[in-house]
Order: sequence, then C-alpha cells, then structure tokens
Amino acid sequence: MSEARNTTQTRHTAVPPSRYQRWQQLTEWPMAIAAVIFLGAYAYVVIGNLRPSEIMWPQRLMLALWVVFAIDYIVSFILVSRRFLWLWTHLHELALVIFPFLRPLYLLRLTTLIRFIHRTAGARLRGKVTLYICTASVVLVFVAALAVLDAEN
Repeated sequence: MSEARNTTQTRHTAVPPSRYQRWQQLTEWPMAIAAVIFLGAYAYVVIGNLRPSEIMWPQRLMLALWVVFAIDYIVSFILVSRRFLWLWTHLHELALVIFPFLRPLYLLRLTTLIRFIHRTAGARLRGKVTLYICTASVVLVFVAALAVLDAEN
C-alpha cells in the first residue's frame, strides 16, 4: 500500500510551455537565419564601400530585417507575464534589436554552461559547445572588423 502511494507521489506531470516559450521555440531558427542574412547584407555594404544612393537593395533588406527583429522583441514582450522583470533581464535583446548584426552573439550564452556541461555531459556535447563558441568568436571578430572598416570609410 505504501509503495503505491509513493509511486503516485513521485509521478511528475509535464508543465506545458508558456506562450513566450512556444514563441521562442518557433522563431529561434528563422531569427538566426535572418541575422545571418542581415550580417551578409551589412558586410556587402561595408566591404563594397557602398553609399546609400548607389545601390538600394541592401539597405532595404537590412531595414526589413530590422523591422522583423523589432516585431520579435515586441511580441516577446507582450507574451511574457512579468513584463518589467523580463524587460530588465532582457536588455541585451533590446541591444540586439538596435544592432541586429549582433544576433549571432546569442551563441556566447553557451559559455556559461561549459563548467556544468564538463561535469555532466559527454565529450560529444562538449565538442558541440566548443564548435558553437568558436563560431561565435569568429562572428564576433568579423563583426568587429566590419565595424572598424565602416568607421574608417
């Protein structure tokens, strides 16, 4: 009898994801792809030393993607239940809306998990995290180089 009671007490029910969590899951990859496209268009403009009057499609593409990032931020803000706390703890996302080419830097959040993963996960997962961190580092250096080139021009 006590065994039956213990098994019923230890059962866990799955908590359904919140609307915000579902939104994040739904938009994670499309937003990452949009960030890469934005970075490519920004690089095209900076490396090509284009003035806004010469070729308009890169600026229009970047503006459209900027609007997409802003809509994602606004929808996320609307979907959370504790908005002020979310706004305060997600100021970095506001910076990513203002500077969309920084969106690939989300991968740097994985660096905080290295110590935990080192203790709990196998080499395969550590390899993936290392790959993500290396990729994010390359993107960071590339964005910094573009910013320097843009400022020099």
